Amino acid sequence: MLFFKKLFLITLILLFWQSVFAVYFNGITFSGTKYIYVKDIAKHYGMTISQNSNFCYLKSQARKIVFEFPKKSAKINGVVVNLLFPADYNSGNSIISEKDFRLVLEPIMNPSVIKKQRVKTIVIDPGHGGEDNGTHSSYSKEKDITLSIAKKVAQQLSSKGYKVIMTRNSDKTVELASRPAVIAKYGADMFISIHANSAKRSISGIETFILAPAGTSSTYTKKIVQTWENGNLYDLNNAKLGYEIQKSLDKLGREDRGLKHARFAILRKATKPAVLIETGFLSNKGEEKLLASSSYQNSIAKCIAAGVTSYTKSAAGNN
Repeated sequence: MLFFKKLFLITLILLFWQSVFAVYFNGITFSGTKYIYVKDIAKHYGMTISQNSNFCYLKSQARKIVFEFPKKSAKINGVVVNLLFPADYNSGNSIISEKDFRLVLEPIMNPSVIKKQRVKTIVIDPGHGGEDNGTHSSYSKEKDITLSIAKKVAQQLSSKGYKVIMTRNSDKTVELASRPAVIAKYGADMFISIHANSAKRSISGIETFILAPAGTSSTYTKKIVQTWENGNLYDLNNAKLGYEIQKSLDKLGREDRGLKHARFAILRKATKPAVLIETGFLSNKGEEKLLASSSYQNSIAKCIAAGVTSYTKSAAGNN
């Protein structure tokens, strides 16, 4: 009897994983990584495919995916999405890594694979604060910009019926480790960290970061990290949440710097779906003025809230 109970349990587990990853493709080992053929992905999504040694286009009536070779970047329905491994062209066939299909493409294109959840409580984390100014411009400090935007995001989400918890409501120092800990303290369902960026003066745009899955590299590195983090519990949900927020922020008309992967501490330690949003570059004079504008901050807040709402519908099963 015990044998049959164990067999039944194993069968249930296998059925569960088959429901999550119900699609299996033949693949090849390319550059030491398992890759699959994009033509099979196109068939899976009911899309047509056209390809050459530079590009691959997948298209249906309502959706479009573009891969460029050999690059760690794609466009999904017009939104820049950074891949975990470079897409490439091999022996007349377009290929992407199996991990990119499972962990990036599928949750975005087929949200039925993500963990179902009812999002009620959201943590909003204004980056930096107190003794930590973050980056700065000629007349703005990141800690002030992030707090102002975060409060507006909180207002937008509250008006939509979400309960919002702020990691800080004023200009005070908050230890990095204590920020994601707020999730457990209040039983929150989501974590959103708000930041502003800095680089060369010519660089501008908005980007959204999610945690890099185990066995992959961050967007800005080539080092493969095998370490699994608490934040990887929600790899699929992270991809969907980050995509919906970045897609919504694209409506602001700024440069789309895309959905990216990183191993920031707050993303590693988050135990629910989490994103870190770089709302713009204080080092860019044009964007600095925008980020200091209350009306533009309101626009950012509305876009973030709209992205959250879109994700929430998918996570609840209302795809």
